[in-house]
Amino acid sequence: MSDNINLDQDSYRKYLDNWLDGISSEISFWKSLMVVEHAGGGGVTYIKKKFILEKYITGKKTRLLDVGSGPFPYVGAKTDKTELEYHAVDPLAQCYKILRDRYKICADIIPEFAFVEYLTEKFSENYFDIVHMSNALDHCFNPLLGIYQMLHVCRIGGKVILRHGNNEAENSNYDGFHQWNICVENTELIIWRPKIRYNITQIIQKYADIFLETNEPSQHGVILQKKQTIPLEKIQFLPMSIVNEKIFERLYKLIFRMVDKKRNNVYIWIRYLLFKIPLVVILSKNIKKMQNLRKIKE
Repeated sequence: MSDNINLDQDSYRKYLDNWLDGISSEISFWKSLMVVEHAGGGGVTYIKKKFILEKYITGKKTRLLDVGSGPFPYVGAKTDKTELEYHAVDPLAQCYKILRDRYKICADIIPEFAFVEYLTEKFSENYFDIVHMSNALDHCFNPLLGIYQMLHVCRIGGKVILRHGNNEAENSNYDGFHQWNICVENTELIIWRPKIRYNITQIIQKYADIFLETNEPSQHGVILQKKQTIPLEKIQFLPMSIVNEKIFERLYKLIFRMVDKKRNNVYIWIRYLLFKIPLVVILSKNIKKMQNLRKIKE
């Protein structure tokens, strides 16, 4: 078992490559869903959907962060039990905006750009009452760091709610975004991939109490209730300049492939380029915004 969150830079670059490889399949998944919603009348499913986390509400006002939210507020935003301040974040937020606009899909909550590994670049410590993440922790570069980051922005006494399928990376042969496995073994939360294994229950027991909400063959739900401030060294990570480096590396390769192949079918490659480059540039611009916000805070 390891509690080391600091990947070496080569490993980090490798995970970034895998994550960037998975963008196309993730966008294709949501595009297919939006095409169906568009054909059915404009995605009314995502307007005024009931807030499904009401049982976790403890006060008249509730600050919620939905991490890796996707393009829609999955947990809903309509409730009479509290005054809900709802924030949603996703690293593909701007890509989802392009798709929503294209297919005229409406939603109550529009996600903002953020990686779970860098939540503290955007939000203050102890700010949220509830932090929710569903079917997204297995997509990230470093899930242990992601958990520390979520706990850091959650208030003491607040809850981090994790809901995920069992061992998604193994089930999908580590394809696309699925790079980590999450499961429950003997009531303990485990995150693993070949050669790396985190017993989350043991690692974070000093900072949070863990409650197993559901444990079914295909999925599980776990509640982390924060009881202590997370030390600064637990939430530090490699600089975002490496993220920029990998994104621009992909952009250069994309341009080269287009130039190299243009003799074969110029029309197809121009269409491909016009679709792909904005997504890469959007990611880079949002990362730059986060870096500027951090400088202002400092």
